[in-house]
Amino acid sequence: MCERRYKLGLNRRQAMLLPPSVDDYVSEDSLARAIDIYVDTLDLAALGFRHAEGGLTPGQPAYAPAHLLKLYLYGYLHRIRSSRRLQAEAERNLEIIWLLEGLRPGYRTIAEFRRTNAKALKAANREFVLLCRELDLVGGERLGIDGSHFNANASNASVKTLTQLEREHAALEREIARYHQELDLADTREDAEAAPTGAVSAKLDELTARQAAKAARIAELKDTGETQISRTDPDARRLKKHGKSTVGDNVQSVVDDTHKLIVVAEATSAGNDVGQLAPMAEAAKSELGIKEAEVFADAGYWKEEDIAACERAGLLPYVPVPDTERAVRDAGRLPASVRERRSASTPSAPSSAGWAGTTSWSAAWRRSRENWPFWSTATTSDGS
Repeated sequence: MCERRYKLGLNRRQAMLLPPSVDDYVSEDSLARAIDIYVDTLDLAALGFRHAEGGLTPGQPAYAPAHLLKLYLYGYLHRIRSSRRLQAEAERNLEIIWLLEGLRPGYRTIAEFRRTNAKALKAANREFVLLCRELDLVGGERLGIDGSHFNANASNASVKTLTQLEREHAALEREIARYHQELDLADTREDAEAAPTGAVSAKLDELTARQAAKAARIAELKDTGETQISRTDPDARRLKKHGKSTVGDNVQSVVDDTHKLIVVAEATSAGNDVGQLAPMAEAAKSELGIKEAEVFADAGYWKEEDIAACERAGLLPYVPVPDTERAVRDAGRLPASVRERRSASTPSAPSSAGWAGTTSWSAAWRRSRENWPFWSTATTSDGS
């Protein structure tokens, strides 16, 4: 029986007279080549990147910001966010070896680059959005806004509300008062050796330090107007959406309708989407350099002040009116507004004939909502 033949690879230990070039391992349509060409066209000094102006400096030469930006963009496109993982990829990934020309920056250098060039990275992102607009990849006529909850590097136990902190602070006060009573009792005893106050004093110092830390967090929440604070991640919040709880950030994104590209993204600590419509729409308008556009969002963004602000900025919002009494109807109960209309004796209250011919009270309720006077799409061009 003949043995099956397999394709043979190169002998790793055999020296080659003409070894293959690293460039041969990177395909012509690789994202690495697109990143390399794009970064080389940027004026990094004008965007605000550190050490981009060149010049001699004392000490060891720094890594060129262009190389670190290429590494950052490659990791972003391939979902490699950890600086340690990027360091490992720079040693084994042939595309990154080609992109960085064999350089191997450490994880501290990569992390420091991201930390010190946060504003410059946003400026580079804006340049990319403008490039997409020049290439007709972004239309800038119809924009969609939505929010997503992203997990943070914080546990649920690390997040404390103002009520929880005040309750814990009061408990520490009671504990400290109890230890003070024990010290006072020890002072009144005739036999001082029978009253070991050292452990009590140490415990009292610990409780006092914890109480001071709680008081500092309470003061911080009251000064900032926030309702939650995290010990490990100051920006993380306990969020809830569709019955699911998450400790993280509420990331707002604006997507262009042409090719579904994200043009603006911002991480917020807001517990819901109310009040985010106007800021995100105006940020997208500034980012794209447009004068007017249609903006679409779900009912969670409904706020009359935001809709009015969008219209003043030349943006036409399409936001459905939220159904605030849906939960009541789903529970099989009659909404309070309908009960008030039925019991009212004023001429504006609907008569029994007004409800006749409907399949259910909920259908009549939906029809009554259609006659609401405030609706953004009904506004004419002259604002009337």
